[in-house]
Amino acid sequence: MCLVVFAHDSGDHVLAVAANRDENYERQSLPLHAWPDAPGMWGGRDALAGGTWLGVSARGRLSAVTNVRRVGASRGRISRGALCREFLTSDEAALSYSIAVLGHRADYAAFNLLVFDGRSLCYVNQAMVAPVVVPRGIHAVSNAALNDPWPKVERARRALGEALDVARADLVDAMFALLANRDGVDDDLLPDTGYGVGVERDLASIFVATEGFGTRCSTVVLWHRDGLVTFEERSFGPGGTPGAVVRKELTVSAEGTRRSGCS
Repeated sequence: MCLVVFAHDSGDHVLAVAANRDENYERQSLPLHAWPDAPGMWGGRDALAGGTWLGVSARGRLSAVTNVRRVGASRGRISRGALCREFLTSDEAALSYSIAVLGHRADYAAFNLLVFDGRSLCYVNQAMVAPVVVPRGIHAVSNAALNDPWPKVERARRALGEALDVARADLVDAMFALLANRDGVDDDLLPDTGYGVGVERDLASIFVATEGFGTRCSTVVLWHRDGLVTFEERSFGPGGTPGAVVRKELTVSAEGTRRSGCS
């Protein structure tokens, strides 16, 4: 996952999440589905390592992960997607789980991790001293730290704010529209992660479509205050060719809804 933009505790929603997963086209993965080995869990799945980039549990939990892009970033022995899977299948509170993750951070390649337990939303980056409990508002993370002002991050935050203000009846489509934005960025505004201006230019748009690598799926999650969760994923092939669309609506457990403090 290379961009996650979300509103926390805003309007009609406990969470409103829009995310793009960018990956090599040749890497095999499964679209959004119910995991047979994790009852109540929904998400896409990396067929190579078995983890997920974004998932929701009917027990009232959500998790998402992105990589960190910089020359020299750490490479671990365990896929980052396992961080999401382990949280979604556990009963551990978001904050204590995030603290525990930092205790074995070296096992993973450089990551950004978001975990929500129905009450607290926590963010942890591999380089942090301690996790952050994310405040209410609109936030985004790409391949640097949370809310680092990369052009795609700032663009996505603005677009989500506009969508939440004006597109109540068509919010899902408005969120997918922001994820489909392929507008480039002036070179003088590009981040510098050590890979050169050509790479930075190719990856600067919200939706990425380069030869061999690009946005493999776009996902929207709307977690309503009554506990209903709308979860939709739209897949893409090389060059952004549209693929499967999967939509699921589930109701999180009463326990998860009570813990949120938002209903």
